[in-house]
Amino acid sequence: TLSPTRAPTPAPTLEQTNSPTIGKRKIAGFVKVDRDDDLELDDPSDDPIPGVELYLLDETNSPVAIAITDSNGMYMFFVDPGVYSVEQKQPDGFISLNDQDGDFNGLDLIENIDVTDGASESNNFVEKDMTASPTPAPTALPTDNPTPEPGSPTRAPVATSVPTAAPTSSPTAVPRKLGGYVTLDDDNDDEGEQPIEGVTLILLDADNNIIEQTTTNGDGYYEFDGLEPALYSVTEIQPELDGVPLVSVSDKDGPSNSLNRIDQIDLRPGDSLDNDFVEELPSGAPTSNPTSNPTTAGTPDPTLSPTGAPTPAPTLEQTNSPTIGKRKIAGFVKVDRDDDLELDDPSDDPIPGVELYLLDETN
Repeated sequence: TLSPTRAPTPAPTLEQTNSPTIGKRKIAGFVKVDRDDDLELDDPSDDPIPGVELYLLDETNSPVAIAITDSNGMYMFFVDPGVYSVEQKQPDGFISLNDQDGDFNGLDLIENIDVTDGASESNNFVEKDMTASPTPAPTALPTDNPTPEPGSPTRAPVATSVPTAAPTSSPTAVPRKLGGYVTLDDDNDDEGEQPIEGVTLILLDADNNIIEQTTTNGDGYYEFDGLEPALYSVTEIQPELDGVPLVSVSDKDGPSNSLNRIDQIDLRPGDSLDNDFVEELPSGAPTSNPTSNPTTAGTPDPTLSPTGAPTPAPTLEQTNSPTIGKRKIAGFVKVDRDDDLELDDPSDDPIPGVELYLLDETN
């Protein structure tokens, strides 16, 4: 599982689980600009668009990761096996033309990307340049596509045929703020004590459309401002601390929708600044030996290996982490300076920057 369970299983499984666990899957694609108006998704003559934000959505359509296209227009996610979607944040100066699953759901969203059995690497988006200025006269027929920014005004004022029956409300509604803290629980009381800086938060509207993102500051605080009075959701990208993924403990609306997402944040009455997330560290290292008898409370660290037989009764409280500890695989890459083919020759020079790939039993 992605994180330790909050409670022990009621009984041991009848058969052992497969080991090692299933490896990560790759979801990838390109964002390019169509130079010959052929709408092709794999046209080598199209130019890449670097710096485009892509959001990975899980099966509940909650954003769980962010990627940015590189200089080749490529983006990539590594995920657990499952079914995902990828949503593109419309790049400035471009209009969407095509994507891998067509226009039935819009051209900035690719749905039902199934990586249960393997990678999916052709999730491409194709854009075209937005015209710099409006056409000098209206077209004879309506355009095939809506304007790139629905709801945007035309570039010239249009006289209304009749005045409105009543004056509009004045002044307009005051922009709202939505914020909160992301903190670390360092004493296992499910309350955050230490701020976590640099956590990514994503704001969504009532229809689950991504609006914008931000990160927590040195106090663990995040804020979105200038918002219309409406309903919103906010989701966090699971934070890490010194490279270690943290475990979510609590958030404002509880575990019903996961502990990385807060829904139904109503800004119609006013600002909402208490949308907090609390994380904790997974357990550190395994204990050297299992205890001879079950403890009356959860052990702070896992045992080195599972016991040969289940304990006669479950512990009164859950353990904090899975039983089996991590293992280390390591080695060196060096250049042979004396042609002796020796693997442990201290006179050989190291080669930095070499990429090594870890493969599971299925390669």
